[in-house]
Amino acid sequence: MTFLLAVCFLGALIHEEKGIVFYAGAKDGIFRITQDTVELFSRTEYSKLSVWQGRLYDSSSVYSFEGEKVLSEPLKVSHAQVVGFGMMARISSEKDTVTFFDMSGKVLWEYGMLHEPDNRLQDAGGVFINENTFVLLNDGEGNMLKYSLKEGTITPFARLPVGKLGAMYFDRGYIQFYVASSDSIYRFGEGEEPVMVAKDLPGNITGMVVIGETIYFTSNFGDGLYRYAIDEGRATLIAVLNYPVSLVALPW
Repeated sequence: MTFLLAVCFLGALIHEEKGIVFYAGAKDGIFRITQDTVELFSRTEYSKLSVWQGRLYDSSSVYSFEGEKVLSEPLKVSHAQVVGFGMMARISSEKDTVTFFDMSGKVLWEYGMLHEPDNRLQDAGGVFINENTFVLLNDGEGNMLKYSLKEGTITPFARLPVGKLGAMYFDRGYIQFYVASSDSIYRFGEGEEPVMVAKDLPGNITGMVVIGETIYFTSNFGDGLYRYAIDEGRATLIAVLNYPVSLVALPW
């Protein structure tokens, strides 16, 4: 696999994190964003992306990186939205279920969302905290849920004072969650009250990466990747993207 045409470069507005490369899933495919360029990495459209142990996962493939060489292979489970700790999670908005697989594609568990299936659609997002704990972004009723996988228990985890939740990032260093509504971002640890750290952002936030006190996020109403320094309180456009739906980062 080779990198494709470079597009949407904004020169001086490219991000300041020299050791990081971002990947954004968007309407036109997956884009690779470095300090210098924005490149079309894959033509897979509207892809929810995950990273784990230096590998990139989209809805159908896993990518490994050896220097400038990129290796890809089919993913054993299609349309899994979250990868971590040797597992994949596929979230069904229609059935209101979360199905967990091992990396060979074997079903490990399938759990519901503490309510009967309904017609409420929600953004399919979550994070593996460890090999036995998964936190679901949204159950369709505004609740985050915590799954203890081996025990088979599901408990309410948090409820934010906003409506639709669109993206989540887990900071493993500080053990903190960042959760976005349409145009605001909240931060909290388990058992803590969410605190708003950003507001009035370009609408419909769909992905986040947090580095120190800087939040990088994608907005599909704002058609781009943005940088938000919490202490400055200002969002800066980094790269123009056509309807982005996810964002992840890998060391470069």
